Order: sequence, then structure tokens, then C-alpha cells
Amino acid sequence: MNPRLAVLVLFTNALLGSVSSKFEFGTSTDDAVRTEGTYEDLLRGKEALQEKVQQMSETCTKGTDGEKNPTFICQPQFNIPEHLSTGGGNCCNCTNGLAEMKLILKKVEAKLKNLVTTKKSCFAEPLPKDCAEILASGFGTSGKYEIKPNGDGKPFEVYCDMDTAEGGWTVFQRRLDGMINFYRGYGSYRRGFGNVEAEFWLGNDNLHRLTSQDEYELRIDLEDFEENEVFATYTNFYVGDHTEKFRLTLGEYAGGTAGDSFAYHGNCPFSAKDRNNNGGRNCAEEQGGGWWYNQCGTANLNGRYLGGRNEQPYKGIVWYKWKGENYSLKKVSMKLRPSS
Repeated sequence: MNPRLAVLVLFTNALLGSVSSKFEFGTSTDDAVRTEGTYEDLLRGKEALQEKVQQMSETCTKGTDGEKNPTFICQPQFNIPEHLSTGGGNCCNCTNGLAEMKLILKKVEAKLKNLVTTKKSCFAEPLPKDCAEILASGFGTSGKYEIKPNGDGKPFEVYCDMDTAEGGWTVFQRRLDGMINFYRGYGSYRRGFGNVEAEFWLGNDNLHRLTSQDEYELRIDLEDFEENEVFATYTNFYVGDHTEKFRLTLGEYAGGTAGDSFAYHGNCPFSAKDRNNNGGRNCAEEQGGGWWYNQCGTANLNGRYLGGRNEQPYKGIVWYKWKGENYSLKKVSMKLRPSS
């Protein structure tokens, strides 16, 4: 077994050891709710418990005869464990049974939260170098993980997209709702900002560390306010270090449904409002973001969150080949994965 996966299995079993009760709601093995086991078992158990609690809450409120009866209700749709039942069989005490079921759900949710926040401790040294390596080690769940590119330097947290196009994507930028201000200085873009589980920029130093260890493909996912979704992919994505002004190296447009609005920015250094590396117009100041501007360009994914159609050309979250210069997108996600 992969040594990292072995460590993960031991860690998971130890962490879940305190959840000793296994409740099974349902009439068949397929319907059983798991409150112990692997992370994936626990996740499925949580979802099933949420559904059962919702159904039970509605039944205990409305009653089987359509009348409110919060104290005692027969529920033929549930096979309630004997110790939760007032009389065994298919009846339950709503006050005690439902409350205890909710308590078990809270415990499962707490265990899941603990697993997610401690995934960074699940791997033996050296830590994984990116999300593709995490996926190869047996983690197939999207979420926050800790990586250490090239096996050296300080580790940092990333969001791994394990669902899109077979997974293994390390996400380095996300726009969702405009809650994070992307009109920032050069130092902020160098360090990174935001929350990797919400809106964020991973940081140019981290981008350089990531892209210098392997050959990476880039994927950009876009969504408008009408919930239309498109994407674009590129080969040979690389970001230089601070001495190179985090210059962008980009291969070919590899396809997608969004059209190519990014190749025009290839070989350009990174600029922000307080540092114009563009060699001419201060595009970061004009367009309200930090980016690899090229007088000023055809994409501005770190621009202002303007909420769709607007009268401020190129100042919003722009992907010209899809929606033009006067449309600011709703959602963006930029991510990378090894080409091989």
C-alpha cells in the first residue's frame, strides 16, 4: 500500500474510533446510514441522516393523520432502533428519538469537519506536491488540503477540485460573489489572499513554486448570471519568480467552449495597481485588478465584480471571446494539473 495512504487509513480509523454507535435507519442494507467507517462512508451517512431527520421532523410535526402531534407519532416509514422507541417496532417518541438522532448527526458532522481540517496531517513526509498527487494517493473528495511543492519550503493550503474532468486540479483562483476585493497591491498578489474554500488568489510566489516543479495544463471555468458554463484549457502553464516579475508563460489554447481570450497575455509580467510592469498604460489601475496585462488585454479575471452587463468596458470580470468587454462574469475558477 502507498505509505501515505497507509498513514491516512490509520489516522481515519483512530479518529473515528470514538463514534461507537452505528445507527441504521431504513428497511434494507442499501438504506443503512453509516456513522462510522471511512471519510466517504461518513459523508454518505451524513447525507442520509440529514434526509431522515428532515422526514422525521416533518412527520413529528404534522402527524400521520395530518394533525400536529409533537409528543408521540407512529412512523411506518422508519425502522427505529429499539432503544429510541417508546414501544419498539415502527413507533418513536418524537421528543427523545428525534433529538437523539439530531445529536448523532451533529457528531457525524463534527467528525467530518475535523477530518477536512486535518487532512493536511494525513500524509507522511514529504507532503504531496499538488492535488494530482493527493488524488493518486486515494483522496477523491474535493476540499482543502496542504501541499509542499518540490518537497521543500513552507507548506501551504490549497483547494483541490477532484470532480472536474477526472479531478486532480489545484485551484489557484476563484470568484464567486464579490465578497473579496481583488483590487489590491503587488505585495498582496504575491502573498495571496482570501479563503481557499471561497474567493481567493493563491499567491504568485506559490504559483511559481507549483509550476516550476512539473509541466502543467491550465483550465479556466467560467459562469455567467444566466447559469451558462464554459471552459478553456491551455498547455505549458508556468509563472516565473519575483525576479522575473511573475511573468506568464503559456503554451497553446488546447480547446474548450469559452474561446481563447488568454493566449494574448502570454509572456507578460504581472501588474497590480501600485506596480505597473506593463510598460505603458497602468491597466491594473484602469481595470481594477491584478493580472498579466498586455495593453491591457482580452481577459481580466481579477477585475471588479460588476454583476453582469454593464457600461464599464473591460473593468469587470471579463472574458472577451465569450461575453465581450461589457459583461462581468458571475463565477470563475482557475486551476492547474500536471500535463502527463
